[in-house]
Parts: sequence; C-alpha cells; structure tokens
Amino acid sequence: MEYQHFSYRHLLIPLHFDEESEEIKCIACERLIINSESFHGCLSCKYFLHDQCLNLPRWLHHPSHNSHPLTLLPTPTYPYRSYSCNECESLGSSFSFSCAQCEFDLHTECANLARTVVVDAHPRELKLTYEIPGDDNVSIVCDVCGRGVDKRFWMYRCVDCGFDCHLNCEKERIRSESAARDTGNGGWASKSKWWIGSN
Repeated sequence: MEYQHFSYRHLLIPLHFDEESEEIKCIACERLIINSESFHGCLSCKYFLHDQCLNLPRWLHHPSHNSHPLTLLPTPTYPYRSYSCNECESLGSSFSFSCAQCEFDLHTECANLARTVVVDAHPRELKLTYEIPGDDNVSIVCDVCGRGVDKRFWMYRCVDCGFDCHLNCEKERIRSESAARDTGNGGWASKSKWWIGSN
C-alpha cells in the first residue's frame, strides 16, 4: 500500500530486498536497511524509510523531558542543519524528536530505547536512568565493558545493587544480535536489491 509520509512529497511504496545491489540507508535513523526489515521508499529519489521509522509518532511525551512534548522533525531546524542528541551527544542531521522551546533533541533510536533490559552479565532487570544520582566527584564504571561512564548521559542501572551499563554497550548488543539474526553470520546484509511489493 502506498503511503504519504509527512516528511516527503512523493508517495512511498512498500519495498522488499532481492539480491546484489547497493547499500541503502533509512533517511530517518540513518541505519542500513537490512534484508529482513520492511521498508517503504521512492525509487526515483532514493528516499527510504524503515517501516518502524515510517510509523514513528509525530509527538512524544518522553520521561527524560517532562516539560513539553517532543515533536518529530524530518530535518533539524537549527541554522547549521544538525543537532546534538541530549542522550548520547552524537550529532544528528536527520529525523529527531525535538523541543524547540528548550533546544532539546533526541535521535529517534535514543528516544525509543527500552525502559528496561536484561543483560547476560547481570541476573536482574536494568532500568533506563536519565539522571545519575550521587556525588559528581564519584566516578562510575560500566560493569559490562569496564570503561568509565559519563554522568551527563543516560545509562542502564540496577537500582538494587548499582550494576551499571553504558547505553552504547546495550545498543551495540542489540545491533549485533539483529545483524546476526538477519544474515546468519553476524554481519550486515550489505549488498541487496529492492523490489516492489506489498506486505
């Protein structure tokens, strides 16, 4: 079924992978689209969106920013055409959830992180923590990778025992598992061709 997305002037059609062609990236999250993921696009303009990105809500109430709802923007509104994500501080130049009033921005991936996770290295559930409690002079170490945790950024934490995990450690685990599941060998399905079809 064709879809008119607010971010684009042309109708987007459902597409599926076939074999042997170029890598394609989702315009919204800037990740590669891999062979098991559903997506829509405009072939003539090479504008592609994962179905999960196509269906992101236009507004989001996020617990990290209770002051105002966040608005889904297809491009940053700042004069330099990029933003710094308030979760991971990485630059973004595509879709974001944004509060213009507070200049608060989140990558779509960061805005949709699981509120709780279970990691192999810990028996209990870890909760997504937006503010790190305690003394600013006390350093925190990620119990998964052993590196220091920057207290300005979110992390996963066990509230019972203080087990801490970088968000990037958890994001990397999820990407690795997804890639392994989709390709069967732990790598990205990078050379693919799309074909038109309905789901």
